[in-house]
This record gives sequence, C-alpha cells and structure tokens, in this order.
Amino acid sequence: MDAAEIERLLDARRKRVASAADLTGPVTVLASDAGPDGTTRVDIQASRLVPVDPDDPALADVCIPLPVPATVVVDDAGHLASVESAPPDQEAERQARAYARNLVATGAVRGVTASGRVRRGPPTRPTHEVALDGQGRKVIRRVGFTSALDPKAQHGPTSHHETGGTDDA
Repeated sequence: MDAAEIERLLDARRKRVASAADLTGPVTVLASDAGPDGTTRVDIQASRLVPVDPDDPALADVCIPLPVPATVVVDDAGHLASVESAPPDQEAERQARAYARNLVATGAVRGVTASGRVRRGPPTRPTHEVALDGQGRKVIRRVGFTSALDPKAQHGPTSHHETGGTDDA
C-alpha cells in the first residue's frame, strides 16, 4: 500500500467522521506488516493541522501542518479499519505556532499580511503561501527557499570576496 492510497483513505474517513485528531497528508510510509487475517498494519508519518494563532482573528482559521507518527490498519477489502496516533504534543504545537508566527511576521507567507516591523533592504521573498486543502481549510505550505549569498554577510567586511585581493606581501 503506497502513501497516496493511505492519503485517499484518510481523506475519505475525515468526510465520514469529524475528529480533532484528523491526520492529513503528505503521508510517508515508514513500515508495513501484513497480518494473518488479511489486514495490513502500516506505520506512517502524516500531518496534524495546528491553528497558527486561535487568539488572532487574522490567523485563527490558518493552520500549519505538524508532522506526527501514526499507524493505520487496512482490512482485506482495502478499507481503513483504524487509525492510531499519539495525543498532540503540546511543546511541538507551541514550536510550530511560534515558527508560523515568525514566518508571518517577516512577510515570508504569501496570502497573509506581514505583522512585523518593515525591514530595510530588498523585500523578503515569500517561501510559503496560504493554500486551501481538499477540505477547504487554510494551510501554510512551503513553496520555495531563500538563500543569502551576500559575501559581506557570509565573510565580513574584510573578506577577500569583497576586495578580490589577498594578504600576500
């Protein structure tokens, strides 16, 4: 059973049963074990959606995916028999919220107004965006990366990269 099939089963389950512990993709299959009764137990890495800031009206309905381990059991007919995941880790949720609020504050999330101070220099290129998932929920997703290739930032003002010279006498 592959990750795409498990994501499809999780989405179908979410449509039938509402649960605060709903898992969503992307899913990574970690291990799989076929049982003697025709069931298959699959250990996965999935995501649990965490609200970025329930107290801020601009961010209350925006979520960030938090990776979580889980186990799904698929019956011999290919239907989802059960889903087991650990209860939410409060510290991991706190860190995910802080990370997302930092992204928003620095202007790194397209679709949300930056809430931090205006930086000098060129504008920050968005590395994330708010997208709607298959259930209509607003989720922050990564869309790219940035890199600082400024020689002054990497090597300091006396860098040979800036002067082009050497210290040779």
